[in-house]
Amino acid sequence: MIEPMLTGAEARSRNILIVVSLSGLFGCALLIGFMMLVERHSADRAEADRRTYYMAAHDMLTGLGNRSQLQQAVDAVFSPDHIGPRPALILIDLDKFKPINDTFGHAVGDRILTLVAGRMRALCAREDLVARLGGDEFAVLVADGQSVERIETLANRLCHVLSEPFDVDGHKLGIGASAGVAFAGGDAGNTTDLMVAADLALYAAKAAGRGCAHLYRPELMAAALKRRRLEADLREALKKGELELYYQPIVRADTGDVTRMEALMRWRHAELGFISPADFIPLAEETGQIVALGAWAIQTACADIASLGGDVSVAVNLSPVQIRHESLIGTIRAALAESALAPHRFEVEITEGVLLENDRQTLEVLHTIRSLGVGIALDDFGTGYSCLSYLQHYPITCIKVDRSFVSTLGQEKGARPIISTVVALAHNLGMFTVAEGVETDAQLRELTELGCDEVQGFYLGKPKPLAELRPTLKVSQSA
Repeated sequence: MIEPMLTGAEARSRNILIVVSLSGLFGCALLIGFMMLVERHSADRAEADRRTYYMAAHDMLTGLGNRSQLQQAVDAVFSPDHIGPRPALILIDLDKFKPINDTFGHAVGDRILTLVAGRMRALCAREDLVARLGGDEFAVLVADGQSVERIETLANRLCHVLSEPFDVDGHKLGIGASAGVAFAGGDAGNTTDLMVAADLALYAAKAAGRGCAHLYRPELMAAALKRRRLEADLREALKKGELELYYQPIVRADTGDVTRMEALMRWRHAELGFISPADFIPLAEETGQIVALGAWAIQTACADIASLGGDVSVAVNLSPVQIRHESLIGTIRAALAESALAPHRFEVEITEGVLLENDRQTLEVLHTIRSLGVGIALDDFGTGYSCLSYLQHYPITCIKVDRSFVSTLGQEKGARPIISTVVALAHNLGMFTVAEGVETDAQLRELTELGCDEVQGFYLGKPKPLAELRPTLKVSQSA
């Protein structure tokens, strides 16, 4: 009786052992799978963390360091624990990137930025930090900034290399670059001051004509402080009544009658006296204040000339910033309506810089201005990138021959043929001509012989307030 029970117990034991063994194997498999899953998750998380850190410190397009990485590197330079030579910072701006990016598209623009990054890496040492700060702005933190000559040479080489054409999809595209250099320790004692110093040097390089590198100098900071003061004062100048218009007569070459006057803005600062237009007009353009100042000039000029009576016209210079602003057409319409000045007595003067972009917006704006009956004069013709297509496609009514040609009459053989050609070209296109910068009777006589319609210059009258010109105008008109 006991033996069958023992035999059944043995079978049950084997079954239980098999079940327990299988359960153990299954549990081990589950544990191994869980451990593998945890390990994979940890690896994925570590990869995600690594990628997040990389993205936080690098520019995704070019693979260079970004602004954050540069900031941390410069902060480390000025920390108390820093050991070793102080580095130098080179800030770089691409000079003609935006027109190319707008013309050929962002895909081509991105390709150029990638090629720029490659050229910069090739020139810089491995220990140097090359970064893209955003847009077309780059920087190089040179590890060893002890040699001023070496840093300046590197900055100029960067400008030179980046000025060489880039081959993108069969297009040879040139951009160029400007650079500003500042030295940690010598030029600045903290991160902010170093960035400001390099930026001021970069601004000086652009002001010098671009395509070059400039080192920071203490006088640049003084100039920047003066500029900030002028910028702040310029915002209040219109409210304080410190701005006024001077008018320079433009007369017929053959009769001497005053036909038009060019309105020129003047700033009489309460403390500094007269501020040169060469100082405050570019500042107004950079800060956007030229829109408000230009609107005031248009309104004031129309009102002043309307008060004269007769048929004398007025010409007002337009900035590229004004032409791109949506308020320009409305400003001209309102000024003509409020002053009751006939449109043919109002003229705008533009420079070739306005036409360089050759975009549809500029063309539409100029055609709208012309449709109002307002004249359009091309100023300083022959000094920039003069292109006959401007005269063909844009509604220009007058060409102003630059003073640089007038001043060389009788001195250089090429001056007379150039002026004669411009006059003939203008007449064949139905335009009239004005010669600027006339300062002698001999120049006036020669311009008259060449068929120039009108002349302007100190010999014929300096810019003056309208009140001082009124008696002269009446005598001229009666004569």
